[in-house]
Amino acid sequence: MGICSSRVLIDNSNASIFIINMLYQESQKSPVIFWGLLIGCVMEAAALAAVFLLIPESKGRNPAFIIVSVGASLIFVLFLLMRTLDIAIDPTRISFGFGPMRGTVPVSEVEKIRIVTFGWKNSGGWGIRLLWGWRWNWIAAMGGGVEIDLRNGKKRGFSTGNPDKIKEVLNKLLPGRVEDTRTRPV
Repeated sequence: MGICSSRVLIDNSNASIFIINMLYQESQKSPVIFWGLLIGCVMEAAALAAVFLLIPESKGRNPAFIIVSVGASLIFVLFLLMRTLDIAIDPTRISFGFGPMRGTVPVSEVEKIRIVTFGWKNSGGWGIRLLWGWRWNWIAAMGGGVEIDLRNGKKRGFSTGNPDKIKEVLNKLLPGRVEDTRTRPV
């Protein structure tokens, strides 16, 4: 956590290499998603046992087995991808997301940023959530978070384990556009 390393961008069209200094980087583990993964594995085992115990071979156990196996495997992979919320801030963008499911906001598109306390009402719960007003939230844990208002009217939000450090970094990057509105969780 904190001020971090550099990110290297390679532009193959003109053989250029750009080095961008990372201002902040964080990986936030989600205990809730871990327990969801564990419960998903138990449910998968129970569903497979039910297929074998309740559906006789002559009644088509094989298609049911395949459907349950594929469905449970997809849920397992989804939970694996969503174990960690990664946050990265560099001079050109703010990036956050679970695995390949990421949100990126160009710094030039930021209208206003609020440091908030996420609770159930204002976050929508754990995971990736689409809320009223086309606001997307990436939430790994309740508590500290960041809400970003874009110039085009869209909104983004993500949880963080270190809201004070993010506030410090964003105040330097976007002076006058960061507001601390933290209260108790809603």
